[in-house]
Amino acid sequence: MIAASRKVPCILLATLCCLLAFAASGYAASTWVLWMHTTAEVNGARFGEDWERSQAVSTESQCSEAKDAALPTMYAYFRGKYDGTGTVVRREGTTVEIAWTDRDGLHLTKMRHECWPDTVDPRGPKGGGR
Repeated sequence: MIAASRKVPCILLATLCCLLAFAASGYAASTWVLWMHTTAEVNGARFGEDWERSQAVSTESQCSEAKDAALPTMYAYFRGKYDGTGTVVRREGTTVEIAWTDRDGLHLTKMRHECWPDTVDPRGPKGGGR
């Protein structure tokens, strides 16, 4: 009977550790990341893609608000940067598009923000090859 009573504190401690681990993992899963997704095309053929982390926030709704705020800011920045250069900057839905023509043809760059849980990397799995 004495040996069994000594195990109780160990069992309680192990249970507490498990509960803390689950609580911590639940908290981490609630973080959301705002990503900027950029694609590039020349003459309609896609040749480039990039994902860049913009910011991390606590909730999906905060991420959505940050995404909504980022679009007009991004649009205004590129309009000002390319004004008078012959480059066309337009806002198409939730995407900012920049288009120009040179000796290689028509270039089109599209940028948009997307919200993803921090447990998801929209760039896909990282290579390891093992």
